[in-house]
Amino acid sequence: SIETNPVFRFDVWKLHFSVGAILSYLSSADSYAMHIYPDVRMDLRLFNDRLDVFAGVKGGDRLNSYSSLKAANHHFNTGYAAAGQEQILSCTREFYDVFAGLGGSIGSLFQYNVVAGHSKIGSDTLLAADRWGNASLVLGNYSMDYIDASTTVATNPVDFSLGLHFKQTDIDKALALTLPVLSSDASLVWNWHRRFFAGVSFEMATARASDVYTIDPFYNLGLSFEMKTSDWLSVWLRGDNLLNQRIERIPGVVERGIGNGMYFSAGIRMDLR
Repeated sequence: SIETNPVFRFDVWKLHFSVGAILSYLSSADSYAMHIYPDVRMDLRLFNDRLDVFAGVKGGDRLNSYSSLKAANHHFNTGYAAAGQEQILSCTREFYDVFAGLGGSIGSLFQYNVVAGHSKIGSDTLLAADRWGNASLVLGNYSMDYIDASTTVATNPVDFSLGLHFKQTDIDKALALTLPVLSSDASLVWNWHRRFFAGVSFEMATARASDVYTIDPFYNLGLSFEMKTSDWLSVWLRGDNLLNQRIERIPGVVERGIGNGMYFSAGIRMDLR
């Protein structure tokens, strides 16, 4: 695949414009295709760039390489391709994504970003499962309305982050599992002289369902501890699923620990920079 992105940028008052296009050329052993997508954005920056109000439209191709699918789901293998869906290692097309939002900061401590949009996606890799929970990947087309909001508060000695994600799709439930309508993640970390760290985290997701299989909603509460023994070495301990939930992110794969609930992990971290 080859992609080029010519862009023309100009400013009018406090308005910043970026007008361009994405030209994508895809080829395989027996076919080729060229796609053109919009890449347009307008930003209104106020209060010495502390507030950015923006809107735009974009699109593009995303190569579904084996490594990217493995990174998204470490259980993935070529056997995930469902019957008649052998082209999993192909390209997903984002025909368009129309969006608007705002972001910025208050001082150096508080940052935020909120974006809402509507997108049309083709040949995306979607999780599916049979009634017994055997997972597979299929290619599907769908539209999505979404809202993503995130904020971070960085102080010393406390750091806090929060993300809220809303996705409403028209995924065909006869083909694949829907995406969670609502998901969230949050973390709070306290440190002592940047040597000892203690944190609490929380994540949740609403149910995902197809015509034959349902992944239940879950809530995951975790605790973490880390101690730096030197400038380049630290040891850490983490506990998850402290609410003893049934956490199933991938069909048929339930995270299990003590009593099929809580689980712990430990390790060392080395910084060789």
